[in-house]
Amino acid sequence: MKNLKEPRAVPRRPDGQANPLYFEIELEGLPVQWFRLPNDRIVVELIETLSRFSVLDDGLSFGGSVDALAAIVGASWWDPTRILETEKPRRGGDWLAYGEQVLEEFHEEGISGTVHLAPWAAELAKRFGSILTSPESTINFGEAQKASEISSDLISA
Repeated sequence: MKNLKEPRAVPRRPDGQANPLYFEIELEGLPVQWFRLPNDRIVVELIETLSRFSVLDDGLSFGGSVDALAAIVGASWWDPTRILETEKPRRGGDWLAYGEQVLEEFHEEGISGTVHLAPWAAELAKRFGSILTSPESTINFGEAQKASEISSDLISA
């Protein structure tokens, strides 16, 4: 992880509120951390990567699943004073390899895969899922989502 020479400010809308792509996650026992919502293509690739580890009897290793969680956190990481040195993969790239490198970067900073990254990734995955299942969620970020025929059809299909 690389320290920035000057802290960066959270991008703001004209009304002074934080750009809704940038948000904090506050979980009990963990420091508050800022994140940035990746674009939809990256979200889909990350969810696809994580879904490979969602079946309990698939014989996949803990290493792969923790790498997938690290990839989610790494792709969403935003901090005013530090940036990740590991570059995000290009379209269709190897997110598990990225996660492996990100996990090592976090490890060097004393950020644990199971203590920090897993809970953060769980919260991020919830945000990813709500965006992918509800077209309305991309309109007026932060407003309560309303039921729609489109999202209901997607869920029941």
